[in-house]
Amino acid sequence: MNARVCLIAATALAAIVIAGRPAGAELPENYLKRWDDPAVQKRIDEGIEKNRKSDATLTILDSLGKPISGAGVTISQTSHDFLFGCNIFVLGQMKEKNKSYEDAFLKLFNFATIPFYWDDLEPEPGKLRFAEGSPYIWRRPPPDRAVAFGKKHGLTLKGHPLLWHNHNHNPKWMPTAPDALRRAYSKRLQEIAERYAKDIPIWDGVNESLICSPTFPLFSVENQDYPLYVPWAFAEARKVFRPENRLIVNDVTKFNWPADETNRFYRQCAKLLDEGVGIDGIGFQFHFFNRKSLDNYIGGDRCDPGTLLDTYEMFAKFGLPLWVTEITIGSAGDDGPTA
Repeated sequence: MNARVCLIAATALAAIVIAGRPAGAELPENYLKRWDDPAVQKRIDEGIEKNRKSDATLTILDSLGKPISGAGVTISQTSHDFLFGCNIFVLGQMKEKNKSYEDAFLKLFNFATIPFYWDDLEPEPGKLRFAEGSPYIWRRPPPDRAVAFGKKHGLTLKGHPLLWHNHNHNPKWMPTAPDALRRAYSKRLQEIAERYAKDIPIWDGVNESLICSPTFPLFSVENQDYPLYVPWAFAEARKVFRPENRLIVNDVTKFNWPADETNRFYRQCAKLLDEGVGIDGIGFQFHFFNRKSLDNYIGGDRCDPGTLLDTYEMFAKFGLPLWVTEITIGSAGDDGPTA
């Protein structure tokens, strides 16, 4: 028996919102009340129907190509268009647990973020750690390894990040003169694009610019929402990356609110698009590095699914994919990262 399947895949919804009240024995009452709000649940349910589902038409044919009436069919879904992933920062670094790590990753995820932090990829000028066999750095596997793993197993890949002002993730030799730094960044972008643009379709182009320090050599602003190196970086990346590569602007948790035009991240994205800067997506982060920060968030006014949906709907007006790019939920205890 032959089966012909016509399946229209739903467009992936970037924002992940869990339907139903989150589990937990000691959640604040105001948190539970917000999730129990029938209006919020209605919005979530409607969003799932619209963005996470689609119709399928099946025609079951016999060996002569004639439809079979009343056929029994078993279908197993093996993939989906919704990207659900994690960083793949310890690939090949788990020693005897490498196989278990890989199996667990592939069981859960179809999407992987590869580290492209400048300090670890080029600790000395011109000495690139792209290839397998490069000097070992914990949580920084050479990109070639991650690309090979992703291609072997059909993972969609994202590189993170191309430009980040954070001095902890830039090499000590990084030029401090603005013109020299621009030349160094242009060289870095070209080297990455030449090697990886074909295999890594998605990139965090500029990371966390709204908290950029004035000490960063390229720091200058038209206004507080618009560091001028951001449009420059996207323009430089566009010169060397492929037209089909998605370049995302990505920023930190505190700029995910409020859900109105006073939101600095919203204003930045609006200006980038108004000026024709080629951003292809908008990245939202959610980091809570210890139990105290998580508890404060859960019990606070910002932890509101209705407001979160309002925020996404506001940004959706730009017509770009919205990405939940980074999430950190620390372990229970006062010091989550070490618990």
